Amino acid sequence: MENLGFYKIERHEPDTSEKIHFLIAGLVTSIPISLFLETMAKDYLRNILPAGVVSFIVITIMAPIIEEYSKIYPMFHRHAETEKNIMLLAFLTGLGFGISEFFIYVFIIGVPVYIRLPAVLFHATNASITAYGVAKNEVIKYYLISVGLHFINNLFAEFGVLWFIGGLGATLASYYFSWRLYKKASGVEYN
Repeated sequence: MENLGFYKIERHEPDTSEKIHFLIAGLVTSIPISLFLETMAKDYLRNILPAGVVSFIVITIMAPIIEEYSKIYPMFHRHAETEKNIMLLAFLTGLGFGISEFFIYVFIIGVPVYIRLPAVLFHATNASITAYGVAKNEVIKYYLISVGLHFINNLFAEFGVLWFIGGLGATLASYYFSWRLYKKASGVEYN
């Protein structure tokens, strides 16, 4: 417990049930939010642009903006967490999102497992990057980094085999950047 003048703040350490809650939030909350908003964007753009252009815009621009927001949304109500804990909870939310998306792409759409597997951790690490921004009160900066990495990944995925150049690079950058920020993050609570 930390004494801050009139207030005493007890540091919150998430237990296993809370960690599971955030994993499930990514599985069942973040995906529907993304699908709803992406469908709305698609429906709106279909009225003003050709179908091929709409698909490209939604996949490369709208999906990164929407998905990075929907993954970090559960973090905005956190308090008295350490920077490391907020990154861990966001990682779990992103992991849940990535697992859901993996099952949709592999078992419903039929994309090969090896193509979708790196995206599971990509979503988790990108969510933790934005969470670092939440912890540091620099949300926009780190959100835009996550959106940028997601944009690069999706852009190169649109060009098929070129994903192995730019998309894989963005994925590995996300893994590395998340790890570096986690090492840099403090075990001291933020407010």
